[in-house]
Amino acid sequence: FPYTTLFRSTRDYAMSNRFMATTSGGRGDVELALGPGLLKNGLDFYQRDWNGSYSSLLKQGTTPWQYYDNQLLIPDVTTRNLGIYAVYETPLAQALRAVIAARGDFSWIHADSLAADRIQSFYQPYYPGQGIAPARDFADWSANAQLFWQAVPELEFCIEAGRGIRLPDPHELYTSQVRNGSNLVGNPLLKQTVVSQVDLGANWSSDGHRAGFTFFYSEASDFILPVKRTGNGVPQARSATNLDATIWGIECEGTLKLPANLTLTAVLSYSEGENRTNNRPLAEIPPLRGHLGFKYDNRSFFAGINQILVARQNRFDPTLNETSIPGYAVTNLQLGGRYKGVTLTAALNNLFDARYIMPLYYQRDPIAMGSRILENGRNFTLTAGYRF
Repeated sequence: FPYTTLFRSTRDYAMSNRFMATTSGGRGDVELALGPGLLKNGLDFYQRDWNGSYSSLLKQGTTPWQYYDNQLLIPDVTTRNLGIYAVYETPLAQALRAVIAARGDFSWIHADSLAADRIQSFYQPYYPGQGIAPARDFADWSANAQLFWQAVPELEFCIEAGRGIRLPDPHELYTSQVRNGSNLVGNPLLKQTVVSQVDLGANWSSDGHRAGFTFFYSEASDFILPVKRTGNGVPQARSATNLDATIWGIECEGTLKLPANLTLTAVLSYSEGENRTNNRPLAEIPPLRGHLGFKYDNRSFFAGINQILVARQNRFDPTLNETSIPGYAVTNLQLGGRYKGVTLTAALNNLFDARYIMPLYYQRDPIAMGSRILENGRNFTLTAGYRF
């Protein structure tokens, strides 16, 4: 492959990571009147293929570029999932309605390019005495029940309870790379995550004004997170593991319609997680976040200012190279107009050129873990859209 035609390098070595993913699928369902309610049932299917590789190149003098390290990072993993579901919505009384849903999932994951000698020489030393296969099958169920009470025409309360699942991702199962200092090794023994959650909420609306509140509490078994894997006489490696966790949070939002085509919006959200297996704060949980917006819109012309406020992140897991991230405030301006289906918008983002890092925006496995990435400084965007 003629790499010398693709880039110029001031050094005699280079590296690249290449990933390719394709997804396809479909869904079919039918709706049936059943008693006072409506039943929707059907099935869906998707297939996802993900392949990744790492290459290092070396050039000596006037010789052409040569590979000196070429490894599969993700060995052509194919995921197939068949889901069967049913949703029933029915009124229970004049101001009371319910929604009940159930779903079954059958999944097949196969690492098509994972050879037996690679399993034996690379994966097995990290999992001694445990059988490792290039394929995994999963089958489980999900369900939820929702109850809505219209207390008055302007105010609705809801309570929801459910059980959901998440499959291990291909890079969590089968990533592999021999590196200096810290290898990457997937965990082919991962279980799928099961989350049980309860939500409580209230929504009020009147004359264009709106307010909403949501509280959730969830317990997760076999939650999947990155981990440093050591021992057994093998080099340290970054991998993934299952653990038990609890997560809870709240979200409040409101919209206030003011005279002269003005609107004030506000959003506040907070979540907190606990790693119950290791008695530490759960990693990758964002801190308190708020958003305040003020907008003028007469349908032909609009202009607005938005303020994003994020608190310091003081709950983190240092074993995953997480650190306390300073809070920040970012101001964005927006201006635009509409004409016969065309919308033109100009935006000035990060007006005061703040230097900040978003809490969950960092370079994560399978490439690296814990490398913080600064967001853009002051920048300008111009967008155009047409609706037909």
